[in-house]
Amino acid sequence: MQPTRNNAKSNQPPRAFTLVELLVVIGIIAILISILLPVLGGVRRSANALKCSSNMKQIATALVMYMQDNKYHLPPCLVSSGGDAYPDGFFWAAELVQRKYISAPNIYKNGTTTKVFDQPSVFRCPEGLASDEWVGSSGTGSANQGLYPTDPKNNSLVWGTAPNPRSDGSTPYGVATWYQLNSRISGYTSNMWPGGENAAPFIYFDSSKNGPPGVGTTMGGQLRTPGYGRSISMIRRSAALAMVVEAASVNWTDAGAQTRNGETNYIARLGARHGKKTASGNNAVTNIAFFDGHVAPFETKAIETYVDPKAGRGGVDVLPESVAGVVFTLGMQK
Repeated sequence: MQPTRNNAKSNQPPRAFTLVELLVVIGIIAILISILLPVLGGVRRSANALKCSSNMKQIATALVMYMQDNKYHLPPCLVSSGGDAYPDGFFWAAELVQRKYISAPNIYKNGTTTKVFDQPSVFRCPEGLASDEWVGSSGTGSANQGLYPTDPKNNSLVWGTAPNPRSDGSTPYGVATWYQLNSRISGYTSNMWPGGENAAPFIYFDSSKNGPPGVGTTMGGQLRTPGYGRSISMIRRSAALAMVVEAASVNWTDAGAQTRNGETNYIARLGARHGKKTASGNNAVTNIAFFDGHVAPFETKAIETYVDPKAGRGGVDVLPESVAGVVFTLGMQK
């Protein structure tokens, strides 16, 4: 037998990475991450937009069922509390939940006065801001009135609630929502129908307004005011008339012209939560649910910067008559 020769190389430790090689590997990983992160972020946002669309479709379905069970009358968007008609107030989302047309958590925990907002809910947009990011309000204050569609104010929550304790003795309840009805405030003849050029399908009845003397100047008088009643029979183009929108103000249609980054926005309280922002940073994409139950995405710029060619203005006085198949008032259903 020949003696085994000692292989000197077998006793040497494995070769380690040099600093240059390690830096090259780290650089390649960093490049891959920089490429993948925007893609993954885009996928996440697309998934959130679809989830938002699903939420709105469920809400629209619940609203239709509510109307069918109430002689096809459209509910108010909100009625201020303390009046003769609804002493505990009325809020559309809370009413749907209370009447079991849809399920969502009560913001009052165990009947206490403490409000808890950050709970999973069909009324929560996945791109909406949490309560610790933006406090929001009951929906009637400036905390929920953005100055342009991508404004974080338009991304906040609204809660509808009744006084706690309730005058009727029932358990306090309220619902937080990142969506709003296609509504406008009471007190203006332009919101009466027929004839009102800005007659939205839903109405926010504000306690600071009054009904005509003939029907009573109280909140009950407001609700009985001719021209404020809404029913399904008024909806002639259910696939074009907006029912539920992404917004954080119950009075989102009322907004004066706002100029930012060289662009004037006329309906600045409609929330743009999805898609890529425009060059100005003012606009992006919003979901809208219609009276026939379908939900579709729309670029907000076409809506927000609309100027009526005849009137030469936009905004509160002139809402878009038709933008990519969506209308916002009863009179626009042509």
